[in-house]
Amino acid sequence: MDSKYKRYIFVCTNERAPEHPRGSCVALGANQVLEALKNELRAKNLNFEIRANKCGCMDICESGPNLLISPDNKWYHQVKVEQVKGIVEELIEEHPDNPSIKI
Repeated sequence: MDSKYKRYIFVCTNERAPEHPRGSCVALGANQVLEALKNELRAKNLNFEIRANKCGCMDICESGPNLLISPDNKWYHQVKVEQVKGIVEELIEEHPDNPSIKI
C-alpha cells in the first residue's frame, strides 16, 4: 500500500532519565522542534504531503535533537527550533520539479 505522504520527517523523541550519561533528544528540545516542524508545514500548506512525526531512539543521542527526512535519507543533528523554517525551505528547494512539494 502506498502512503499518502511524499516525505516523512522523523524526529527522535526518546527520553531518558536526566542523570543518564548519554542524555536524550527530548531533554535537548526535540518536542519543541517537532511542534515547530508541524507548524511550519501547516503554514506552507505542506502538511498533507510531508508528515513530521516522532520516532524512537536513533542511537545518536549525543548529537540530538536528531531528525531524518525519508526517503531522502537526509539527517540533521543538534536541531534548534530557529532552524526549522530553513530546513523546510531547503526541502522545498531540493525538490523544485516535484509538484507535490510546493509553496
